[in-house]
Amino acid sequence: MVIKRNVILLVIFIIICNFTVFADKIGYIDSEKIKSKLKEYSEALEQFNKEKAEWDAKAQKMKKEIEDMIQELEKQKLLLSPDKIKERDRLIQTKKLEYQKYLNEVWGDQGLAFKREKELTAPIVDKIHKTIKEIADKQGYDVVFDIVESNIIFIKKDNDLTEEVIKKLSEKLE
Repeated sequence: MVIKRNVILLVIFIIICNFTVFADKIGYIDSEKIKSKLKEYSEALEQFNKEKAEWDAKAQKMKKEIEDMIQELEKQKLLLSPDKIKERDRLIQTKKLEYQKYLNEVWGDQGLAFKREKELTAPIVDKIHKTIKEIADKQGYDVVFDIVESNIIFIKKDNDLTEEVIKKLSEKLE
């Protein structure tokens, strides 16, 4: 973790050095510290953790049901016909698929947990970014970095070279 943080800080330092050519004033924030001081962010995470606990409980219940079915089959295997064993195996496989589907729907990429956490925290994060922009504009910052997430939170539009690059490329391609 320390190595990762040091690498991130090194990358930020290199980026800052490159931006100093264009930027007059550079700042940084610690988004985790900001979020930890906001009551509404803590409340949003608390709500998310309650919902997460419910999803976890359901997943554990499903997993236990599968384990119980497997144990029951093992106990009765000698008493069951081959057809009954296959039938129970199919039922177990169906339950396993349902369990995997549930895990994917809740915890997979763009799953319910991801969407719900974003839904609860996005308005707060937007307020944080808006406040950062206001402070950066007022105090004359050209660039503001987040040292936790290793990204740029704010950049003064005067430093945007996109249109100039597009124009130059268009001239070269004509």
